[in-house]
Amino acid sequence: MRHSRLFLDAFLLGALAAPLAARAQLPDLVVTSFTVTPRSVAPGGSIEIVSEIRNAGTAPVPARGPAAASTAVEIRLMRAETDAGGDLLGGWGPIRAIPVGVSERYTNHGTIPAGKAPGHYFACATVDAGHIVPESNESNNRVCLPLTVTGGGPVPAIPGGDAGTIRPAGPSVVPAGTVRLPDLVVTGVSVGAVSGLSRAAQVTVRNIGAAPATNFRMDAYQLQPKRWQLLFTVCAQTTRGGSASCGAVWETGSLAAGATRTYPGWVTFPLDHKPGTTEKVEFMADGCFPALEPALPAACRVAESNEANNTAGAAMGVP
Repeated sequence: MRHSRLFLDAFLLGALAAPLAARAQLPDLVVTSFTVTPRSVAPGGSIEIVSEIRNAGTAPVPARGPAAASTAVEIRLMRAETDAGGDLLGGWGPIRAIPVGVSERYTNHGTIPAGKAPGHYFACATVDAGHIVPESNESNNRVCLPLTVTGGGPVPAIPGGDAGTIRPAGPSVVPAGTVRLPDLVVTGVSVGAVSGLSRAAQVTVRNIGAAPATNFRMDAYQLQPKRWQLLFTVCAQTTRGGSASCGAVWETGSLAAGATRTYPGWVTFPLDHKPGTTEKVEFMADGCFPALEPALPAACRVAESNEANNTAGAAMGVP
């Protein structure tokens, strides 16, 4: 009987320990970088928002798909860092699979509501605002920066920091240091001849920033009837409407600060573009297209000092 009781106790302890051990392995989503430019803006004005999240937990973030009830990151204008609502300035998502230790970065361009009263606010980035992902720490999902809607007085002092400080909605304060960054600009586009179903284009890019730009992609977009990504590949296409027969145009090394490089490629239009017509095409260095790449892990790899000057347009005849 004593042996049976010992066996039962050991069994119960093991049964309890198993779910506890399983619960210990969880992801932990944190906002590791957050910038807003400019930090003083009039009602109706535009701002650039760069946010980065990281899985700092001990288990991967599972993929949730486009039907998820929340974006991965929400950026809101708030009166206080602990507000539950606020004006939505931008966001990205949905939640995607993120391995342990992996980061995702995205750039938004938001607009301050036209009727917003002047004063002192906070721009806050919250990851997994809908609490879709079970995490080991649910209290470290937000960081905030002070933002002034013009018409108010000086930006209020922030305990533990100044107006250039990133404030997590938690116990610690992370200073936002000054970082030397690259800045990619398209300085020229040259349109060439037709081969197969594609037209040649050469895009010249200059890095006017203070640091090298590494491993970025060149993209092309139609602008009418809506902005949509075109095939811009290293070889001409022989079939229209299918998959690309070769890869996209990439900088697979580094473009040094102050350096200029020309990237040749071939643009292919979709089936509904009438041959012989002329369309304006927008070319972009370090391209981003959230409709096709919600979390953009590989398409916007370069953190730049200015994320709003990466494009140039050219008129192209549809083959």
